[in-house]
Amino acid sequence: MNSHVIAGGDGLITLPALFLAGVDPISAIATNKFQAASATVSATVTFARKGLIEWREGRFLVVCGFIGSASGALLVSSIDKRYLEVCVPIMLILVAIYFALSPKLANEDRRKRIGILLFSFTLAPVLGFYDGIFGPGVGCFFIVGFVLLCGLGMMRAMSFTKLANASCNLGSLSVFTGS
Repeated sequence: MNSHVIAGGDGLITLPALFLAGVDPISAIATNKFQAASATVSATVTFARKGLIEWREGRFLVVCGFIGSASGALLVSSIDKRYLEVCVPIMLILVAIYFALSPKLANEDRRKRIGILLFSFTLAPVLGFYDGIFGPGVGCFFIVGFVLLCGLGMMRAMSFTKLANASCNLGSLSVFTGS
């Protein structure tokens, strides 16, 4: 599998590159979202072809992530560009620090604290909102949530993450392409 299938859309690389190229924050986030949607939809199709997507259990995850992400994209579209020029680099640094210090995860199942359904209605919209308003690292946040909260092993966590991440990317992309 390629790196996008496992890791995500590379937003921690593409967003700073777009900013350095002089692209305004909204256009940079929208452009990043387009490439991320392409990567995550492709990864989801790959996982589905291998029989790794649990469609029935993930259906609410898809809907809640899509709605959360579209909401975040609507909000970021209305924020003053000057505010975003200050906040986005700070957010990138904070996300990078989180990943430098984040816990290491194993493939073994852990103790389940919440089910996928509760995760779908509580955390998926929140992570989706983050993805719509900013985005980098959301795939890893989903994986951490599925492993630590839902008790899933890495492969199941990744399959749910691909489904959630694709729906979040499509939710925010639908707002950005409609603007």
